[in-house]
Amino acid sequence: MTWNHLIGGWQVQAIYTGQSGPPLAFGNIIYTGRFHDLRRPHPTPDLWFNTEGFERDPRRQLASNIRTFPARLSQVRADGINLWDLGAFKNFSLREGIRLQLRAEAEGAFNHPNFNPPNTTPTSTLFGTVSVTQTGEGERRLFVGLKLMF
Repeated sequence: MTWNHLIGGWQVQAIYTGQSGPPLAFGNIIYTGRFHDLRRPHPTPDLWFNTEGFERDPRRQLASNIRTFPARLSQVRADGINLWDLGAFKNFSLREGIRLQLRAEAEGAFNHPNFNPPNTTPTSTLFGTVSVTQTGEGERRLFVGLKLMF
């Protein structure tokens, strides 16, 4: 067996999926701050956006009003999608007309968390925080398999 049988002939692939997050929807709230102060330069799950300027007292919340606060703010967004899927494949010739393929694939290879939108209810104790990650997006899954071709 030569070195080429072990290290030669591999095929690799990488698929990147990137998407910006949706703008946040706040609903019927009282906000006395400035819009450009909402965005934090480096949001964390503990504080995704600046919560100062929001009326947090449940006794002072409005039952109904003519809303002047935008339904969505483009400068304050939920987390986007950042996924890398990687794969490596190698074909081995067993004899004439028969090949064996070794496949190794990793979905969500870098195991980067993709967060759900933060809580946008000012009266909640979790207001401005992210408490859940997106399910089905980015969990690392590894697959190894053999495929016999004849």
